[in-house]
Amino acid sequence: MAMTISEQGNVPHYLTVKDIQQVFRCGRDKAYRIVNTEGFPKMTLYGTILVHPDALNKWMSRHHNSEIY
Repeated sequence: MAMTISEQGNVPHYLTVKDIQQVFRCGRDKAYRIVNTEGFPKMTLYGTILVHPDALNKWMSRHHNSEIY
């Protein structure tokens, strides 16, 4: 079961793909598939994918009964 952002304690202001790996307890390839899912709340800054924790929590709430990929 994936953790919500609030359960992680010290959370950076924006999450990277490496952080997404920890949230979903998955490898690098799967994390990239998740962040590249249509409608995933990401932004790209100088080639780095960033995700705001609040936007991720909202996205997870909206998709809690969905199968991603």
